[in-house]
Amino acid sequence: MSGKQLLIIVILSSLTFLLIAGAGGYVYYTQPELLGTTNPYIKRDTTQKPDPLKLEAERLQRTTDSLAKAMAAASDSLSRSVQRADELAMELKRFHESEEAAKKQRLSNEAKAERDSIRLKKMRSFAEMYDKADPAEVANILKESDSNYAAQVLQMMKRKNAAKVIEKLPPAKAVAIAKAGTD
Repeated sequence: MSGKQLLIIVILSSLTFLLIAGAGGYVYYTQPELLGTTNPYIKRDTTQKPDPLKLEAERLQRTTDSLAKAMAAASDSLSRSVQRADELAMELKRFHESEEAAKKQRLSNEAKAERDSIRLKKMRSFAEMYDKADPAEVANILKESDSNYAAQVLQMMKRKNAAKVIEKLPPAKAVAIAKAGTD
């Protein structure tokens, strides 16, 4: 059951209660003999017969006043309920936006991890090829590449082969690769 359905049920239940209470008050004030009692708020002169039109007018006025109060209370309750429903709708919207942002972040992180995994596989593949290649040729290739990339590839190669490649590199490039490998 959704929040809106629940809100509608609560509002209808409240209005039903107010109408029943209003009807009970109406009967109590206007026709207390139906309830087996007399209305203590109306003092009647028993010696003189009351004017039926005046009594009906008083009864209608009391009924009108009672219904006006019940209507005002119901209207106030309804406006508070509508305001709360609006607040809940905004909260739900913020929750959905936050959930959507978290989902996008998670997908972005997964895509980055996938790209990193593919990159790592490719680097391992190059490291295996470089292990089998002539160290002088590998040194010529790595001296033109980025120092970070070269450091990572050399770390993935067998130590003996990586040492031979570093021996063939120009000293400045070997130092740059060593620094990149320690970062």
